[in-house]
Amino acid sequence: MAKKLSAEHALVIGKATEFRDQITNRKQTEYKISIFSSEKQSKSSRTRKASNFAFKYAEAQAAITNAEYAEKEAILKKEQALLEEQERIANASRARKMEELKTDLEVLSYKIAAAAAKAEMKALETMSQIDDDASSVRS
Repeated sequence: MAKKLSAEHALVIGKATEFRDQITNRKQTEYKISIFSSEKQSKSSRTRKASNFAFKYAEAQAAITNAEYAEKEAILKKEQALLEEQERIANASRARKMEELKTDLEVLSYKIAAAAAKAEMKALETMSQIDDDASSVRS
């Protein structure tokens, strides 16, 4: 489960980094194009382009921020999954120990019954010998 999360985590981080790089490259290219073509454009056209660039730059920054938070979220989800896994392991260990104790108690009860039967058998043998000895003394 942890390996699956690591793979998913790496995939999310990789995609977020790739997206951020693509946005940054586009913005740099757009900026270079706007600088070269700005001499040919009118003032209102340059203002529109600058405004558009600022808006797209803000979108790119927001995407980068989202990617950073996605990475932090992935790390926290991975920690949460690890804790849940450890909890399940601890619960399974406790359940196994409980079953072992039940089995040990059951075995112990059989041993007690066997010991009691053995003691009863020995007592009967002793009483039988006493009866045999008493019978032979009378004869």
